Amino acid sequence: MHAKETFKDRSSYYDSLGCPYTNHQAESKEDAFQYKHLPQCERHLVDRILCGGHSKDDIPPARKTSVKIYINAPHVDTIEERNALITNTYPKLKEFCRDKYQIDFQVIDMFWGLKPQIKDDHSTMVTCQEAMKMCVSESLGPTHMVILGQKVGQLSAPPILKQTDLEAIFKHLSPEDTLVLKQWYYIDLNSVPPVYILQPISHILGHKKTDWPKTEEKLLAMLQKGAQWCMENGHIADDFNRNLHLPGILLNVLTFPPSASTTSQQDKTWMGSIRDITDMHHNLEKIRSHRFIDIKQGKAEVIPKLFTLHNQFAETIIPSKINEDNLHTSKIQWAEPHGVDPVVHKSYIDDFCNNFYRTAVTITDTVNKNKHQFVLHEDELCHDVSSHWRIANDIEQWCLRQDDYLGKIRDYILDPEGEKPLVVHSSSGYGKTYLMAMAAQETNRMLKIYNKETTSVVAIRFIGATNESRDIFWLINSICHQIAYATGKSRCQLPKDYKGLKSSFMQVLEAGLFNGLLVLLIDGLDQLSSNHEALSLDWLPHKLAPNVKLIFSTSSTDNGILEKLNHLIMQEDQYIELGSFSSHTCNEIMDMWLTKLDRKLNHQQSKRVNDAFRDSQVPIFIKTVFEEVKWWNSFTEVNEDSLGSTVNENIHRLFDRYELKHGKIFVDHVLSYITASVTGISEAELEEILCLDDKVLDSLFTRWEPPIRRIPPSLWQYLRIDLMGLLVEREEDGLKVLTWFHTTIARAASTRYLNTAEKKQYIHLHVSDYYLGKWSGTWKKPRSAKESLIERNRICSEYDPKLRYVPVQPLEFTVFNIEPRFNLRKLNQLPYHLTNSRRPELANKDIFFNYWFIHTKLRTGSFHKLIDDFSYTTNPQAKLVQDALQHAKKALLLDCNALGPELCGRLLSQFTSSPNIQELIHQCDLAAMQNCALVPNHQSYNAPGSPLEYTYQIDTDLSANDIYLIENKETLLMCAKPALIPQMRIWDIHQSQRKPNLTLPPGKIFYTQNGQFISLFRGTTLHMYKIQNGELFGKINYEHGQPNNVTVGNKYLAFTLVKAAGPFLLDMEAKKVIHKFNQQSQIVQLSRNEKYVLFNAGRQLEFYEIPLMERKISIDVNDTPIKIIFTRNPLQFFVHFQRNNIIKYEINLTKKSFTTMHIVEDLEMQEAILSHTEKYFLVRSSRCLYLADTQTCKVIRQLHLEPPGVFMEHLATFTGAYFTPNDETIVASRHNYIGIWETKSGQPLRLLQASTVPIKALFTSSRVNKAFAFLTNNSMQIWHLDNIERGSQYSQEIFTGPISNISPSAVSHGTGTLVCHSNFNAEAKLVDMETGICIRSIEHSENPQRRLHETLMSLDGKYVITRANNTSTQSGPDWTVLREDSVWEASTGKHIYSAPNSRFAMFSKDSQMTVIIVATLFDPKDWFATKYSAIVYEFETKELQYYELPRGDIISKPFISHCTGRLFYVMQKRMIEDNPIDEPDVWYEYRLIFHYLSKHFPEPRLYRIQDIWKAAEKHYSLIDARHIHDNNILLVYRHGNNMLPYHSDGTVDRSEPSVKGSVVYDPYHEQVLKVIDSWFAQPMSNVEGIVVSSQETRIIDDQLKTYYTYTSAHLSTIKAKALNHSVHLLLDGRYAVVIAHNKNEILVFRTSDAIQKAKVFVHGTATCLTTGSDDRTVIVGTEDGRIQMYTLILELCDPVTEIIEKIPSRQIHRPKPNLLNSDIQQASTKTFELQRQSTAHHYKVDQTIKRPPPYQSIEKAVDIITYNNRIRSQSCCVQ
Repeated sequence: MHAKETFKDRSSYYDSLGCPYTNHQAESKEDAFQYKHLPQCERHLVDRILCGGHSKDDIPPARKTSVKIYINAPHVDTIEERNALITNTYPKLKEFCRDKYQIDFQVIDMFWGLKPQIKDDHSTMVTCQEAMKMCVSESLGPTHMVILGQKVGQLSAPPILKQTDLEAIFKHLSPEDTLVLKQWYYIDLNSVPPVYILQPISHILGHKKTDWPKTEEKLLAMLQKGAQWCMENGHIADDFNRNLHLPGILLNVLTFPPSASTTSQQDKTWMGSIRDITDMHHNLEKIRSHRFIDIKQGKAEVIPKLFTLHNQFAETIIPSKINEDNLHTSKIQWAEPHGVDPVVHKSYIDDFCNNFYRTAVTITDTVNKNKHQFVLHEDELCHDVSSHWRIANDIEQWCLRQDDYLGKIRDYILDPEGEKPLVVHSSSGYGKTYLMAMAAQETNRMLKIYNKETTSVVAIRFIGATNESRDIFWLINSICHQIAYATGKSRCQLPKDYKGLKSSFMQVLEAGLFNGLLVLLIDGLDQLSSNHEALSLDWLPHKLAPNVKLIFSTSSTDNGILEKLNHLIMQEDQYIELGSFSSHTCNEIMDMWLTKLDRKLNHQQSKRVNDAFRDSQVPIFIKTVFEEVKWWNSFTEVNEDSLGSTVNENIHRLFDRYELKHGKIFVDHVLSYITASVTGISEAELEEILCLDDKVLDSLFTRWEPPIRRIPPSLWQYLRIDLMGLLVEREEDGLKVLTWFHTTIARAASTRYLNTAEKKQYIHLHVSDYYLGKWSGTWKKPRSAKESLIERNRICSEYDPKLRYVPVQPLEFTVFNIEPRFNLRKLNQLPYHLTNSRRPELANKDIFFNYWFIHTKLRTGSFHKLIDDFSYTTNPQAKLVQDALQHAKKALLLDCNALGPELCGRLLSQFTSSPNIQELIHQCDLAAMQNCALVPNHQSYNAPGSPLEYTYQIDTDLSANDIYLIENKETLLMCAKPALIPQMRIWDIHQSQRKPNLTLPPGKIFYTQNGQFISLFRGTTLHMYKIQNGELFGKINYEHGQPNNVTVGNKYLAFTLVKAAGPFLLDMEAKKVIHKFNQQSQIVQLSRNEKYVLFNAGRQLEFYEIPLMERKISIDVNDTPIKIIFTRNPLQFFVHFQRNNIIKYEINLTKKSFTTMHIVEDLEMQEAILSHTEKYFLVRSSRCLYLADTQTCKVIRQLHLEPPGVFMEHLATFTGAYFTPNDETIVASRHNYIGIWETKSGQPLRLLQASTVPIKALFTSSRVNKAFAFLTNNSMQIWHLDNIERGSQYSQEIFTGPISNISPSAVSHGTGTLVCHSNFNAEAKLVDMETGICIRSIEHSENPQRRLHETLMSLDGKYVITRANNTSTQSGPDWTVLREDSVWEASTGKHIYSAPNSRFAMFSKDSQMTVIIVATLFDPKDWFATKYSAIVYEFETKELQYYELPRGDIISKPFISHCTGRLFYVMQKRMIEDNPIDEPDVWYEYRLIFHYLSKHFPEPRLYRIQDIWKAAEKHYSLIDARHIHDNNILLVYRHGNNMLPYHSDGTVDRSEPSVKGSVVYDPYHEQVLKVIDSWFAQPMSNVEGIVVSSQETRIIDDQLKTYYTYTSAHLSTIKAKALNHSVHLLLDGRYAVVIAHNKNEILVFRTSDAIQKAKVFVHGTATCLTTGSDDRTVIVGTEDGRIQMYTLILELCDPVTEIIEKIPSRQIHRPKPNLLNSDIQQASTKTFELQRQSTAHHYKVDQTIKRPPPYQSIEKAVDIITYNNRIRSQSCCVQ
């Protein structure tokens, strides 16, 4: 598979699906996703893997992810070389492997870092052999490095001997020798075949370990003697005898396993170095000579036998094993006093290290170049699917078939009518994963046989097997892609966001729209992370298609998953609960597992194991027993204490054994690091982290310390062999990592090793320091050296910093790659470990507020992982960054380089309030310019942290009574259910997403207090439904009658009937009516604890106890109650009566008495609310809120919502008023405003404007500090009231519609004012350029039919011109070119002057006057008959002057020169000359008009191009005039003088193709300064699109071709598609800014080479663009009424820091505004818009009133009047 067709990173692979493509690109991408580029055989393999029906052999082995080299060297004689490798070479190789191939590098040197010592259990040789096997099987480079000096080392007694070999030797030895050997070698009959095992030294010699060398020498002599005789007689193999005569280093050379690619005697993955000290024999008497050559003890003589062996291997055997390019020899001389000295032999050691590096790099490159590229490895979907099938294959090998469970699963799959998932559940450790693996394999085999003609898909996922599988997004993403491929659907069309994926996933499973069977098995639902609220299971479909089978497994106890599934799946036959095995089955499994290891147990041991299985028979218990007994030899004595009776006891026994064998502190910390690394840790990472752990190093080096402070590699290798049964390997971030085999083991390890907060912090601190690279490179880590080490090793002081030689940790590896490789381990692991190390400042600095970390993680395509990282922190400012990233998701997925503008544009409102956000914005400003040269001046996008969180749009017209806010323990739901509609729509407030609709019968719903169930009445039946999935929970029938008032608890429901006896009391759990009262009741209420029910019986209140239905008290009242409110004390309640008064009642059941307290009375009372703490009582009237104290029942204050200067509909009333949690504030809505008051003081806090439309209803939550406003436009707004102290706004909308035109004042460092307007009304708005906030509105006309077409602002920002459609009596389409202009004072909005029939309007450059050109005579049939006048208004003198202009049509935009005060424009004039013979001669002249705006020079001057430029040819004619630098004019002419055509609106069309040129003209001195002839490359260029730079050095045309003015040279052509006439030049034309053709992006290009320098997203549609007078400010108007402003800052050209610091939004010490005053000021800018809407609304109401009401309305009105009369008559009777 070619590299371009592969995706190395899962996130970038799947995220690439969401990028917008052309049709051709989409087809090409889809072909790649359908693997059409693969050869036939590989594609068939992919089909089998992704669809099912594959064999086990189809699944490739796991990919290799590391280079592992076994260092085969003697203990001491090459220590200097190996030290040099550690300090110089290994760090480089680590970086090379990681940077170039993104793989680990690990060296296994079994003898480095430890003093020569005797291993009691003789495990060194076995451990070395296992390490060699691991290197061969896992290395992607060199596997074996032989470093040979002249010392080969002593011989060792073999730790294990075959029974046949040793017993053959016994036959040739004397009885005495045989007895000695049998004393040391015990036969192990548990091994298959049996072997003899060398016993531990302490077992035979006790504490006399010093006697072992002599004993070992004797044992070797006996074995060699017997082996020689046996070999000569043919009883044993030659190799056995040979091995007894070889030291370890030489034996390893002969027995090292060959690599898979080896085809000859030489292994190309081996490396070697042979060193010869040439004068060694002359220095045998030296003290340290024994370190470098094998000499006789106490003598200066070499051991001949070993010397001969050395020569044989050095000269013959090693060269025959190693390629000559990989083998290096060196000759040196002895150096006193050390023999090999790092200073004297520096040249040799450097050569040695360089040769090692070059050879290792060459071999690694060769191996990686030639390795077979499995498509199942390179493609992420194939790799993911095959990884899970590989797990299933591995697990099945260790499983015993469970036919009863498999039979149930088979029946479920073959059942054509099943529509619910099947759930396998049990407590942890009962074998759910085993069963799911077997079920997957069984299903795969079954479908392979029986479904050959149809497409069948079998998908298996083991949640937790990979980190991505724990995340619901990646889980269903992978499944959706597999199903799409298998069913022939397009993978490019799959959604890339979670909401879309979830919907697609559910749709596929519910609809099953494909020909075939889909079987999906998901193991371990309880292992899902909480991301995206996955544990709520809202991603599961309620019903499956007949051809879809879904099988889950989950723990019965963890995360409450089974309880949630019980709500979704109520059928008992859809559950399989796993139980314990029988003791016989446990023994069968144990025997099977031991057989796979070629092991068995003796009778006594089997009996003990069988006894253990009486205590527990679950698979995890069998596993823990197996991990213990697999080490038992036949001579191992067992007793009752040999095995534990529980899983945890067995696990801790294993941990105890590891600690005793390998050291308590070492094992403690190793297992702590494995446990703390939830997603796994690689072996190389573990070794590096241990090198930073001084507690571990101090525990190892108590009396001696190696010269380099690192962990000896052998220690992990010894422990690894014991641990591997409890660990599993899996791939994470491209590396193989270790993690615990089972969650039970992980929990036990966590309980034991991470049992304190301090220990957790310590462990996470070292892991995070490693990923931070804190002690990498030349950084020395300090440590506290012990006194004994100070004395022995001559350490200078207790504080002794040491280099640790751990690799650096950049975010990106770029040394060896053109294409970037990212440090995925750091990016994915650092957030978790750093936050858990309890260093929040460091986490903020390096992660959550670090631009480069966020940017790099975005570049990996891991947007969802980046968002998940923020779940580790509780920092509220970090949550703002998270929200900003989520808002910017669309832009960041398209271009991660938009990060800087996106974050700044959303977080600038928090700049002064948060130092962390301040630092992040500084990074965005400074560092992000490498990616985007546009810096936002103020908030440009929707901002997090504002009170308004988001808005839901509801399509259907709803009333306030159709909206319900339902809370439960898990979530907060907003529901919409009109009574006549059979569906309920649901929005999850916590997840900010729409949930699937519930299909319910028509009717009003009622919900339980706990939010779990909803009820509604149909006929005489109450229907109850589960709110989670809409399933019917039960029905209760009652007598005939229409429910009137309904109250619902958690257990009971009570209701009254219309005009019938009642009320009824229903038990919802028992699904029955438990009591019916025979009273005429209008109101009923349950107490909060559902112990009592209170209702009225006419003018009495009846108080009954539930469930005995015993009446406790009757209370006489004088009015009909309409609402009852219970307190938490069921004997206290409030009653709201029909006369709109409220009375508090307190009952004494003992005395059968009660007391009352009157609270308030108001005829316009609408609602009464008891606060959450029950300290306050709030009464909502039409225009007033009464706040009362519940103890005294006195009104303590009245609250009003009538802010000054803000438009409020005079008939508007309060539509809602509630308390927030803890009663801190009161929230109320009136008209379109939300008022917030402090409850305690009554002080108004904020005035929030929901919209320009009124609020229908307001809701608050008792659990979260949020308010929910339902608007008349059927939208729902969610307000986060924790943010009311922040001054940020969700969206700084200037208009509710698109912005059509922007005109700024002079700009200085981002300060100034601009005016803008929308085409939908006659209102202009002034915007402060510092903040982007509207500061004033100007209404051109109250006439709703008027529309503004243009707005202008003077450069000093003091005056505004609004230009609206004309209202002249000469109306018609031909007059659309003319406007009505009004001049305004910007600071006050005061009107100054108006001019109708205006053609052009402009300000002078000094802002001292305005010139309006009006049409005094206009003939739409003859454009040349138009007569214009110029009206000049001077602001200082307030003087008006009128100047008549030459007759003719104006074809260029007029302008006033800077200092001369002259008006310039180009005029098209028709010339007519009488011809006595024929028709009059007609031709057209084009003149430049000079008009002095002064009474002293009343006559204008008219010039042709020939008058200005004498060399102009006769047919040249002027077409445009532009004002440029130094009061000069750029005159544009064309070749031709024919008449220019007209548009239908009366404007001249100058787009006619023609060759064009230009002249730079000085009108003051009347001379031509420069002729730029034919600088347009194409005649097709439109003069309307010509843009001249501020210093006229560059010109760009509408074809985006840039020219250098003074040389006419064509500089570049911008290839981007731009919106017509949107181009502007910046920095004197060095840069061009345009609106992209899609209107969603603003692009900046360098004009010299057309390279794009910036791209920012509009998040909507850009409608207009302009630039500021400072030549670097870009201002954009959008369709949703926002203004975006940016400053162009260039990294290499500008004083970046200086420019940024002058932008007002970046100034730290800005005055903090009064938020309430700001709210009122902002609301006042909406006054004109609200007035227009109010007028339109009243007009509509008036028209409705004029129409006669329908019959139904009249009938209803009569009923209401009759009912009211009846109520009044009752009152009269009482009186």
